[in-house]
Amino acid sequence: MKNTYAFKPILVALSLMIVAPSAFSADKPAPKVEIVLPAPVLGRIMRSFDREAVMQLTHMEITTFVTEQINNLTDQNGRITKVGQDAIYAFEKKYRRHFDQGAAQAFQTAVATVGAKMKGKIEVPEITTPLWQRDPGPFEHFKSTPELPTAKVDYTVIGMGIGGGGVMLNLGGEIEKGKSVVGLEMGAHPAAGASGSNGGNIELTDENFLRDYRGYIQARKDFIAAMRPQNLPKLSDSELTEQAVRQAKVLLRFYQGNLEVLKDNVAKHDIQADVSLAGWLRMAANKQEESHLAGEVELAKSLGLNFEVWSKEKIKAETGIDAKFSGRYIKDSGNMHPFKYTQGLVKAALDKGAQLYTDTK
Repeated sequence: MKNTYAFKPILVALSLMIVAPSAFSADKPAPKVEIVLPAPVLGRIMRSFDREAVMQLTHMEITTFVTEQINNLTDQNGRITKVGQDAIYAFEKKYRRHFDQGAAQAFQTAVATVGAKMKGKIEVPEITTPLWQRDPGPFEHFKSTPELPTAKVDYTVIGMGIGGGGVMLNLGGEIEKGKSVVGLEMGAHPAAGASGSNGGNIELTDENFLRDYRGYIQARKDFIAAMRPQNLPKLSDSELTEQAVRQAKVLLRFYQGNLEVLKDNVAKHDIQADVSLAGWLRMAANKQEESHLAGEVELAKSLGLNFEVWSKEKIKAETGIDAKFSGRYIKDSGNMHPFKYTQGLVKAALDKGAQLYTDTK
């Protein structure tokens, strides 16, 4: 059914008719599609042009009149079409200055939901629940017993993120010896904090650096120099290099160790965490970075780690990307679902006899 709104003699249709691209011949461009507003809202905006203050669109108006139209401009996978993206840009250009704070957030949410883009300022997101936590886990408001234990507890683990869940699981051997293990979480479920809202990346090297990327060891040198307390004498370049190399080796081994723990936990406890170790490729942006990445591969290989240099031809063959320079490929890297992984750690610990109490403060 087509809904219409009357304003004076004007009728404006809220629904859009979208014609399939196949209906047009190759030499005829697909018609433009316009995101429209109902006549009463348009009239209110038009009347505001004679005033000093610009009449603003509200959150409710964007949600009611625009969001559904944007959703109708998607393909079979729910992603925005080119015609739809053009319509979004046109609507934003025409009406962005009329958005109040709520309208700007609602418009951003509608655009993001269909994988579209906008050109205006990025607002604080309306949706603050991380993607990983959209579906409730198995331990929502969970308590092993109605009340907290009153007897002495041998081990109390505070915070049920990935770290806390892992510690509680590792205490399974103590449970077998008759010790008690209790996990406390102030949130409604395990992984209520950073463990359930991170990127889910599995990386065997960190990609954090303070300036143009000049290699892992140089990045550590920059970090050490930046974090050194001002009341201490500055380190010489050779001292910085020595500490940076030591840190780099420790961290690379640490990341590899974490990966082995992850793989072991997933296999041993049948944790369904959507682990995908498809690899991690960093492509150099210039010749200098290309040299630095090659140096990282040499360092990693000296530690027995599975790092490779991929030529630009190799990158093209594997990914289809026309790279200008070579890159560093790390085989045992990828992504996982951190929320599911944490729930799996906690479940395995509970199966061993640990206790869990959420919503504790």
